[in-house]
Amino acid sequence: FPVTIRRSVEQTVNINWSEIDTLISERKLKLAEYAKGINMPVNDFRQAVVSHYGNRVTFRRGRGGGVMFNDQASNE
Repeated sequence: FPVTIRRSVEQTVNINWSEIDTLISERKLKLAEYAKGINMPVNDFRQAVVSHYGNRVTFRRGRGGGVMFNDQASNE
């Protein structure tokens, strides 16, 4: 579904959530890379992920970081 991002001119970006589901499951979703690919600010993309998934996802920083589902994070 479309997500509206804040800018001087309002812009709508379509996020493919099924692709995001797959990337999170495979632990390959990197916020900065994906946000850049869809021409969206990282903070806005992170906010969209949180609003879509709620507390089902965890964000980790660092080399092994990224976005993962909570059940994946608890298995480490």
